[in-house]
This record gives sequence, structure tokens and C-alpha cells, in this order.
Amino acid sequence: MGSLLLFSSGAALADTLEFQAGDGGAYSATEDVSIAAELSSSNFEGDAALYVDDEDGDFGGGAVRALLRFPDIAGTAAGQLGPAATVSSALLSLELESDGDVVSVHRVASPWAPSAVTWDTKPVHVTVAVHSFPEDPGHGQYVFDITATVQEWVLNPSQNYGLMFITDGSDGTDIVSSEGVPRSQRPHLEVVFTQPISLPDDDDD
Repeated sequence: MGSLLLFSSGAALADTLEFQAGDGGAYSATEDVSIAAELSSSNFEGDAALYVDDEDGDFGGGAVRALLRFPDIAGTAAGQLGPAATVSSALLSLELESDGDVVSVHRVASPWAPSAVTWDTKPVHVTVAVHSFPEDPGHGQYVFDITATVQEWVLNPSQNYGLMFITDGSDGTDIVSSEGVPRSQRPHLEVVFTQPISLPDDDDD
């Protein structure tokens, strides 16, 4: 349940939304997949893990990257972030099955489909990273801030192409995917925001 905040410029509803595959939310769909340079025409949708490595022996010895997207978080329906929402916090939680070299996280800048994307058809990503995992952050839950990125997606929902995970190191990182079990370990996005609302005018008559 949100809380009502009053400002000199009007009123806003403060609230929190959470998105995780399988949580029963109407807009919690999660799309994720790995792509592999040495298996460049293969699609790996449905794997229980996402793989990020520069030399992965399970994928032909070449680079592997991961893509992740919450496609339905912004919109005008209840349970979505409205177009006038101001995001004060957006935390992405991932479960690391293994950790290794530094992983950089980049905004994706072109469309992709989890059922079809391959290394050969991989989308464009923004060069500047929005976050970087430290080296060997530890197994288990890893949480990081993507507030500015989610705010951009709210302002421009059609540009929400998700995130790409990249490493230049040979000690790879494995992340539980949206197909993973238990559900609690799947990628989880928590967004704290305020949404302007209209209050009835005072009637002094």
C-alpha cells in the first residue's frame, strides 16, 4: 500500500513495485538468455542459468554474454510504473551460482527476442557500463542499483531493451535465470517511486 505525500506543487503517491518471474504479478515477465561467440548461431533460451565468461569451455571456449530484461514494468495499468513516475530507488537482485572476474553491466540499445537471439544477431549495447560487479563478489545474492536506468525506461518504455552482462576475464560468473529453481533466486527488481495524483478541489460554497 502506498503513502500519500503532499508537496507545494501537488500530491504524489509513494509506493513500491516488485518484479520477479513466477511471483504472480501481471507485469513480472522476465526475459533472459545467454549468447556464445563460438556457437554463434545457437539460441540458449530456457537455461536455468545465465553465463558470463570470456573463455567458456562449455560453450566452445569462447566468450559468453547474458541478456536480461523486464519488458512490462512501465505503462499505464495498475501494477506498472506510470509515465509520470519518479523513481527514487531501483535495486536489481541476482543470485550468483559462481563468481569470478569483473562483470560490466550495460544498457541494451536495440531489440532482441529471447527465443531467437544468438551471438550473430546480438543487440547493440551502450559502451559505458551502468554497473560493474567487483572481482569475486561471493556466491549468493548480489544486489546493485539501476535507478537511473529504470527512470529512463519509465520515460521511454519503447527503449527498454534490458541489460547485457559482459566480462573480459576467463574466470566466469553464473547467474540464476528466470527459469531457475527456487523462484526466490530468480532475477528480482524492486522499484521505489512516487506517482503524481490529483486531489479534489476544495469547495468553499
